[in-house]
Amino acid sequence: MTTNGPLHLVPLPSTAAAPETPHRGPGAPIGNQNARKHGYYAKALLPEEEALLHEAIELRDLRPEIAFMRVKLLSLISNPTTPDELLIKAVGTLTRLMAVQDRLTR
Repeated sequence: MTTNGPLHLVPLPSTAAAPETPHRGPGAPIGNQNARKHGYYAKALLPEEEALLHEAIELRDLRPEIAFMRVKLLSLISNPTTPDELLIKAVGTLTRLMAVQDRLTR
């Protein structure tokens, strides 16, 4: 079929509702402390470990988990009764977290 005039496109009506507020991204707002106060880490950390972790909590990627593993690894290393198998697993977990963080930041 041939036409002799310009082609006019008619826009289709949108079926999606326009958002009322702009999307800010996933997760809690920056600075939210709910996970630290009420989450899993609140149960897993000793008070002195929490102070060390709090220094590294400002970031929004895997760096807080890497910091957590480093603090726990230091605690494990400091305890002479820690089984070698547990130290090996902790180091392996830390290594994997660091590898994923490296891939995320490329």
